[in-house]
Amino acid sequence: QFSLRHKSIQEYLVASFLLRRLGQDAAREELSRIPLSTDLPVLSFFRDLLNGLEGGLASDIRARLHQNVLASGGQLNSATQLCADNSMSLLNTAGGLLGIDIPKANLQGADLTEVSNS
Repeated sequence: QFSLRHKSIQEYLVASFLLRRLGQDAAREELSRIPLSTDLPVLSFFRDLLNGLEGGLASDIRARLHQNVLASGGQLNSATQLCADNSMSLLNTAGGLLGIDIPKANLQGADLTEVSNS
């Protein structure tokens, strides 16, 4: 076990890890572990890292997050729900909500602050 002197290093590493995993697949297991909606530094680091990617990979990651959200429709499984909430929070922070359709998604724990349709 180890510890980091500054929490911001840990937050950056979490965001970087999630971005790498989402570059490979949907990362559902990882996104089902802890709630991210209140961890604003992780969300901000994720946004900044995603915005620094080349277009194709960034689009693929946004699409995977969107699929995770859609997977929550009608599901009462807590792991599926947490994955969807985290995916929605990451999409929201990264500015990826405009123009996407999320019918029947269950987003009870997602952070949707500052979402607008402008």
